[in-house]
Amino acid sequence: MDSENDIEGAAEKLARDEGWSKVKALSTLHSKYQSENRLEEAVIVRRLIDKEDSKAQSDTGFYAARQETTKKPRTPPSKKKSSKRIQQQGRIMNLTDVSKQLNKQTTQIDKIRLMLEAMQKQIRTSEKHPESIKQLLFQMKHLQKQVSQIQKNGARKR
Repeated sequence: MDSENDIEGAAEKLARDEGWSKVKALSTLHSKYQSENRLEEAVIVRRLIDKEDSKAQSDTGFYAARQETTKKPRTPPSKKKSSKRIQQQGRIMNLTDVSKQLNKQTTQIDKIRLMLEAMQKQIRTSEKHPESIKQLLFQMKHLQKQVSQIQKNGARKR
């Protein structure tokens, strides 16, 4: 299993080599790990993507702009403009709430996926047991036949 530092280094190298943003490189790694069923690494990459997204939002002044829009607006010239501002403020807050909720749900889904994969492995191994029992029974019968033939041959020689 790759550690968070290993994954972050691989993402930075991929971003540098391909000329991508770090988020795109992390997304590519996330897809790769999911396709290879390396779910623990996929969860780590998901956390790194979330961290990069929040860093990018704070760097672009998204939160600063949000704080400015939550201040009381100046006296609007018309009621239509003030209602539009209120709707925009609500949308910004709703989008951040939705984003946080989606991140939490993604983490929960990744945990559930890990649990389901472990259960699938257990089911596969339990499904193999009847087959191995049948194979052992067949081998026992075959060995019993060989023993009886050896006993018959031994009795004939005496």
